[in-house]
Amino acid sequence: MSKDHVSTRTPISTTENGTPETEFKPPRPRSSTDPVMQKDNKDSDSEESATNSSDESDDSKEPATPVPTFTAIRGRWLWLAFLKLAKPVRVLLVGLLGSAFFITPFLVVNLRFRSHPAKLQVHVWSLWFTITWAAGCATYMVVDSIPRLVVYVTGLFGGKIERLKIQVEVRYFT
Repeated sequence: MSKDHVSTRTPISTTENGTPETEFKPPRPRSSTDPVMQKDNKDSDSEESATNSSDESDDSKEPATPVPTFTAIRGRWLWLAFLKLAKPVRVLLVGLLGSAFFITPFLVVNLRFRSHPAKLQVHVWSLWFTITWAAGCATYMVVDSIPRLVVYVTGLFGGKIERLKIQVEVRYFT
């Protein structure tokens, strides 16, 4: 990409503390003589047609393999260890961590900023987020346990478990 297509910041003046103020210049529009624009604006009446174009694949060329732009390797061992845990344990762990995150502002305001004017707002929002997060995790665990509960109650009253179990698993896991 050429420099004229990149937005730049140029210093205008310096502020009182010596840091430069900058002005944002948006990218300049491409001209019609730009090779990229000429390639994109070809007429459909060109001499090359779809059947005799030079872009046809050649079997002697190796297929282009996509180059990964991002490879995540840091923390992978932690993620894999987390996935080895049972689902209820994972949900409980995520619920505890999320609730701890959302209750932190409440605790900080109560312990450090007792007379701050925003104390009431922090209490309301922090408690709302914490309760919502915990209720969401609890709801997930209840909904996730419904098929197991149905199979258990059916077996308790003498129903045919295998047929019901297959139907519940097919409906539940698809």
